Amino acid sequence: MKHTFRRLMAVLLGLTLLPGIVAAAETQTVEGKANGMGEVRVELTVEDGRITEARVDVSHETPGFGLDHADEFAQQLLDAQGADIDGVSGCTITTNAVKAAAAQALANAGIAAEEKAMTPGVYVGSAMGAKSEVKVAVQVNEDQTVRVWPLESNDTAVFSRDAVIAVTKAIEDAQSLAVDVYSGATLTSNAAILAVANAIESAGGDPIAWRVAQPKEKTQGENVEVDVLVVGGGTSGLTAAISAKTDSSLGLTDSGLKVLVVERNSFAGGDMNYSGGYVATPSGNPLSAATGVELSPEDVTRDMLALNPAAADFASEELSRKVWSAGPATITGLMNRGFHMSVEDAKVVSLNGHPMTAAFTQDPVTGYRCGDEWWDAMTGAPYEGWTLQHAAEDAGVEIRLNTEATGLVIENNVCLGVNVEDRESYYTITAKKVILATGYAGWDPESVEMFYPELSNVTGANNPGNHSDAQKWMVAMGGETVYYPESNYIVPVYNPVLRDNYEFGWIFQKGHTLWVNSQGSRFFDESAILNMGLTDIGAQLCTLEDGQAWMIFDSNNADCARFADELIGYGVAWSAASVEELAQKTGLPADALKATLDAYNASCESGVDEAFGTPADFMTPVTGETLYAARIVPGFTASVAVTLYCDDDMTITLTKGGQRIENLLGAGGVVGNMVPVAGFGAHVYEALSSGTLAGEIARTAILAQ
Repeated sequence: MKHTFRRLMAVLLGLTLLPGIVAAAETQTVEGKANGMGEVRVELTVEDGRITEARVDVSHETPGFGLDHADEFAQQLLDAQGADIDGVSGCTITTNAVKAAAAQALANAGIAAEEKAMTPGVYVGSAMGAKSEVKVAVQVNEDQTVRVWPLESNDTAVFSRDAVIAVTKAIEDAQSLAVDVYSGATLTSNAAILAVANAIESAGGDPIAWRVAQPKEKTQGENVEVDVLVVGGGTSGLTAAISAKTDSSLGLTDSGLKVLVVERNSFAGGDMNYSGGYVATPSGNPLSAATGVELSPEDVTRDMLALNPAAADFASEELSRKVWSAGPATITGLMNRGFHMSVEDAKVVSLNGHPMTAAFTQDPVTGYRCGDEWWDAMTGAPYEGWTLQHAAEDAGVEIRLNTEATGLVIENNVCLGVNVEDRESYYTITAKKVILATGYAGWDPESVEMFYPELSNVTGANNPGNHSDAQKWMVAMGGETVYYPESNYIVPVYNPVLRDNYEFGWIFQKGHTLWVNSQGSRFFDESAILNMGLTDIGAQLCTLEDGQAWMIFDSNNADCARFADELIGYGVAWSAASVEELAQKTGLPADALKATLDAYNASCESGVDEAFGTPADFMTPVTGETLYAARIVPGFTASVAVTLYCDDDMTITLTKGGQRIENLLGAGGVVGNMVPVAGFGAHVYEALSSGTLAGEIARTAILAQ
């Protein structure tokens, strides 16, 4: 059976070869890979059954976390002479990926260990996900096969639940932990895998052996021909698909066109699932009618351009007017199709001094309403994303998930289609019209290096919109991109998920804490935080070479200590009984940290801070029995505002007003800088409306042929 073969290929975990071990005598260089936050690779040189060299590639992991510890992981593999390493504190996902990749590499070297039998029974395993603990039940049978049931996960409504269900089913089907993650829900997926591993270990099994994957190769699939292909199944992409399949009102008309959406993630909805739990609805729909507040498309166009004066050189007033004019029919049409918004969720907000309607979404199961708490304005709208996906499917749109566009098919400046690959195959989709709806630029290492290297020490949010290849494709064709840095929103965060939209995300403004950099030294007057906006603090962190800072406090600091256990559970804070222990856990230099604390406490006692002039009433001594350190980094909570140029008919151009790529349209963030936005929920409104407009342009052009 597959699981028996896999365990027979398990990795050697000791310093010497044990009885029954089979190992090749010659020198070999072998490689293994596994999924962390991205793909992790381990290359080992093995001689006479021993690891003599180790190289770890974690270039796709998170800056400030797994990305920074390649050498440490490699040394641990050498020291352990196997895959069972301690790893790096606070980098659980990357650590387990390195273990799995190393186990795979050793298996490829022919190093095998005796099978470790599990004791039959039912075991509960758990692991920390993005925001909550993921729990599973694992039944171990007499034949050493397992059955898996998801028990609990409260990471994010809809797709995190689906992620746990999909991953646990995949584990049961494969009888292996080497399964694909639920793309777009990496943290939850890895937590489900680790929870099953935890249960297997409780049963006496070897979880590292269960991570060894069987090799598989993708095959050539059958090519596909459609009328309209939409690349990206997010907010604008799904709306564009509905518009192409129906009419300009997103009504019940069937255009007769074959419309296909390809989405790299395991679910649709894009950024809407993660951020923007509210939608601007200025006029002409049931929501604005409920509040009695109407703001015309012309008013919105004027105000948006006024709010973005730096965009005057590239923004299109004509295209903006067209997009905002498509908004009323978009909101009404989507609501008629079950889009998860109701008149009870409408609220009056302000746009550039004008009253405007916005809808705050509501969880239909719990009744929780985004906006109920002051820190949750960006907790996402997963039920909107879910209903938008089903609205597209109900309209007759085909959606292919886990399908990534790998490049455009261009001939003589005409787009003929897109090359794609899924988890089993690769093929080409030809289309009469292609709509790029992949969002603003991504936070993958290649995009950072190509478009905004000055942000290399900034952590990108863990959401699906943080990956878009369209910009790189155009540059490769000799085109240019539009970067609008004024729209960047860099703020202090704990990690890519725990952002400023949680109550504990604001303790640095309440707790009067000491801040140190990675050298263990203070670097600014901490009281300035009281008068700084979130983006100002983010800018301050960006001045640090590695972007990392640490809040240091103790058990006497009630405003901070009440969140300490929660932050420790998330792996972003550490506690200790001494400065030396705290330094060891955090990686801060002990001598420098002790000197800083001594000087800081002396300033607290004297009431005078000669180093930075921090007022005495802000400084809180760090002298309690338990010391804490919480790591803070600059984070970007959305995608970066790098977009493509387009004409007023949404056709992509290589440069401003330059060469058109016929049959290739843009929608949403991919051409977002052409239609600058600001204000409450306006980005979501622009994405929805531009999708409707792009779909209409594609539909009418094809039907006119």
